[in-house]
Amino acid sequence: MSTDVDLDIAQGDCVDQLSDEVQGEFQTASASDADEAAVILSSAYIDSTVTAPQRAGMRMRLRSLDFSAVKLVDFSITASTVIGQPASFYVLPTVLAGRANLTIGDAMRQVPQVWGMVNPPGRPVRTEFSASSCKMLTVVLDAVALENELSVMLGHIVTSPIKFRADFPPSQRSGGHFLHALELLRSQPVALAAMAENPVMARHLSGVLMAGVLLEFPHNFSEALARPAGFQGPRSIRAVIEGIEADPLRFTRVSDLAVLANLSVRALENGFRSHLGTSPMHYVRGVRMARVHEELTRSDPDEVTATTIAHRWGFSHYARFTAEYRARYGCSPAQTLRSR
Repeated sequence: MSTDVDLDIAQGDCVDQLSDEVQGEFQTASASDADEAAVILSSAYIDSTVTAPQRAGMRMRLRSLDFSAVKLVDFSITASTVIGQPASFYVLPTVLAGRANLTIGDAMRQVPQVWGMVNPPGRPVRTEFSASSCKMLTVVLDAVALENELSVMLGHIVTSPIKFRADFPPSQRSGGHFLHALELLRSQPVALAAMAENPVMARHLSGVLMAGVLLEFPHNFSEALARPAGFQGPRSIRAVIEGIEADPLRFTRVSDLAVLANLSVRALENGFRSHLGTSPMHYVRGVRMARVHEELTRSDPDEVTATTIAHRWGFSHYARFTAEYRARYGCSPAQTLRSR
C-alpha cells in the first residue's frame, strides 16, 4: 500500500515531496472505511476504534518511520472520531491542515498547528477530526526510553513520571534541538531513511530526538536539567545514589543506606529530602519500580507474569504494588506486559 501524504516537520513548513526511492523505506498504508482505519492506527500506535458520519465513505492515508524508541507518523483523514486505548508512550501531535480536538480524561484541547503539547502515556485519548480533510504529524516516544534518557541527562535514576506542562510552547533557551533534528527529514530524507534501517544509528537518532524534547518542552524535571549535568549533591549522597542504582535489591532498610553514606539515619534522610525531594527508601522503591516497568515492556507475556516480575524486584505485596504502579504509569502492570 502507498500514500502521497507529505511528512511536514516544522512549525507550518512543509517538506518537499519525497522521491520514489525514499518512499520505499517508509511504512505506508491507506484505508477506505472506518474498520480499515482502526486496524492501521492500531498497528501504528495502540489499539484504536474509529467512527465516522459515513463509516464506509471515510478515507485515511498514513506513513510512518521507526527509529527504535521514536516513531514519526503522519496521516490524512476525513471527518471521524478516533479513540485510542492507554499506551506506553508519549505523543507530540501537530495539525498540518484542518482541525482536531483531543480529550484526555475530562480535559479537551485543540491540537495546535505548532509544536506545543505532549500527551502522557497510560490514559485513553479521544481525537475528533472535525474538518472534511485533516492532516496530522505525530512524534511517538517510548516512555521507558524517554525516562532512561532523562536519567542519563540528570545523572541519576528518575523515580517519578515525567509530567509535561499542558499547552506550553517549546523553550527557546535550548537552541531548538528538537526541531533541528526533525529538519533532517527535509534536508536529508534519503540518509534519514537509511539511518532508520540501521539499529545503531536508529538508537542514536532516537536519543537526539528524545533529548531535544526533554530540553525544549517544559516538564517537572526542566529545572533540574538546567543545572550542571550529574547529581551535584554531597559526596555521601552521591555514593548512596550510585549504590542504589547499581543494586536496588541490596537495601531493605534505611540504616543500610546510612552505613553506606557514613551518616546517621536522620542526616541521610535530611540530605535526600534537601537534594532530591524524597526519602532514601522512597528513592529505592522508585528505582525498583522503574526496573519493573522496563522489564515489563521487554518481556513476553506468554513466558512470564507481571506478578513474577514484581516479586523479582522486591514487591511482595502485589495489590499494593499494582496501585502504586497504576498511579505512576496510568495502567496496570499486566496491561504494560500485554502491550509489548
